[in-house]
Amino acid sequence: MTDQLSEGILAYLQARSAASPRTDEGAVLALPDGGVALLEEVKAVVTESLAVTVDWNSLSLGDAGRYAAAETGRRHPELDQEALDAIAWNFTFAWR
Repeated sequence: MTDQLSEGILAYLQARSAASPRTDEGAVLALPDGGVALLEEVKAVVTESLAVTVDWNSLSLGDAGRYAAAETGRRHPELDQEALDAIAWNFTFAWR
């Protein structure tokens, strides 16, 4: 699920269409290779990314988002840069 996971994250967070992140399970299920297994994996990665511990004393919100995305990318090297950017975007909105 290499490209599928990245596409799933982009669809789930509506990264290509929304002004701010919002979750859309139906968008993942509607992907050509979508399904319940992909949706569960996407939700797990997004949840994991929001739980990345950051040092709020030394990082700005933007830097924290980039750090969370980098950490998520380290844990999930199959994710492409666009999906990691969506992870950072979602993180900053969730923690603002």
